[in-house]
Amino acid sequence: MAIADQILTIAKELSPGFEFRYAKNYITMKLEGKGRTFVYLIPQKKELKIWVTLKAAPELDKLCENEELDVKYNDYYNGYQFDLRPGDVETHRDFFKDFIGRLYKAGTD
Repeated sequence: MAIADQILTIAKELSPGFEFRYAKNYITMKLEGKGRTFVYLIPQKKELKIWVTLKAAPELDKLCENEELDVKYNDYYNGYQFDLRPGDVETHRDFFKDFIGRLYKAGTD
């Protein structure tokens, strides 16, 4: 859960109204009481899977490649999947802030 808390901290830097919404097997983020279904966090024993529903874009693909993160794009779900391990968020903090910022902008447009 520490990884999820780090993601939430980054999201709160963009908008302080972000909080988690807990379900049985996953967590989503909500903004000012409204559920935002563009981010799903799925806790696992040794990692945290994050599904991000955002259309593929060459610039995002390049950003992900440059960061050397464990990330895939799934055409069926129209989103990116990150498999994060302890230390990944701290190491790639600027990347995640930029990526979450893009999500936030896409969700508010």
